[in-house]
Amino acid sequence: METAKRLIHLDLIKILAIFLVIFNHTSERGFSLFASWPRGSVRYFTYLVPSVFCKVAIFLFFMVSGALLLNRDYSLRDIWTKKIPRIAGALLLVSVLTFVWREHGNFSEGLLPMLRHFFAGLYTGGIDAIFWFLYAYLAFLMALPVLRAIVKALPAAGYQYIILLYLAFECIGALEYLLFRGGHTLSHYLIPSFLFQYIFFYPLMGYYLERVLPSEAVTGKKLALLNAGGLLTVLAGGLLTWFKHGVLGTFTIADTSTFMLFLIFIPCTAVYLDCRALLTAHPPGKRMSRFLVEAGSCVFGIYLFHIYFLFAGPFADIPAFLQSSAHFNDLGAAVVYCLFAMLASGLVTLVLRQIPGIRKLL
Repeated sequence: METAKRLIHLDLIKILAIFLVIFNHTSERGFSLFASWPRGSVRYFTYLVPSVFCKVAIFLFFMVSGALLLNRDYSLRDIWTKKIPRIAGALLLVSVLTFVWREHGNFSEGLLPMLRHFFAGLYTGGIDAIFWFLYAYLAFLMALPVLRAIVKALPAAGYQYIILLYLAFECIGALEYLLFRGGHTLSHYLIPSFLFQYIFFYPLMGYYLERVLPSEAVTGKKLALLNAGGLLTVLAGGLLTWFKHGVLGTFTIADTSTFMLFLIFIPCTAVYLDCRALLTAHPPGKRMSRFLVEAGSCVFGIYLFHIYFLFAGPFADIPAFLQSSAHFNDLGAAVVYCLFAMLASGLVTLVLRQIPGIRKLL
């Protein structure tokens, strides 16, 4: 595979991001382990920090997409006949596989009711919650010509202004919850929320970091400060989650984890620039470059298939086995569990990519 002109640090970012995505999907086996310990205990906070940090993953994918796709003009024909069909086809494939896996015991109800159930789930995004990214990515692709027009005209100060707005409204949201505990919120009409949507903010920020921000502007001292800021915001997100957990009295991923995203752009930016700085200071050799490119090209397939290696059949029992037989602690078992799912789904992707029709989807 050609690597000479490839931005290999983007492959490294994708590899890191997919591992964090998998950890985010481990539920009580990893991601929400902290909630099984007394609120405020050492184990609670120790396990909460990686759960907050893993939230950078999906935003890194949007940033990488912005860095790559917003750098050139795509015709509407290319978008609607090549890019959108690929993601839609992948969504259809994993939706069918997941539906059959989850609902095979109900097929006795008859073909027509099951087809109605499937297409209703596909339409509403209800087949599996983790597929939301594919729906959002389709929306991003539809908006690609508009986003491309924006980045062609937007000066560096424009990106910085959007970042300042993001920081301001993130802080307002956290402060109002600390003060009013959800009793009062700023009028949503006042918030320019369209600027902070996944398909707008993060692709633009990826383009800004890769194509607009001069590389010489990112000095070692500034990167160190950014990393410190990223760590502090992860800790702040953890403390806000702890606070909301106390207010609500229980932990649910939907309600209690909202503050895990607090100022998440800061650690996202730190990870992005760290990966670029690492491979700039220490360029990988040919073998490592090929490995990163090959592994990076498998990331989409890993995203599509990892769920089966987390929860299908005996795979769901891997963490318990590691704890009982190999004497891993619960977090260590979760890490190995994620690595297994990542490697297994990567191997499946490599095999399926040998099939001509499937290769285009992966």
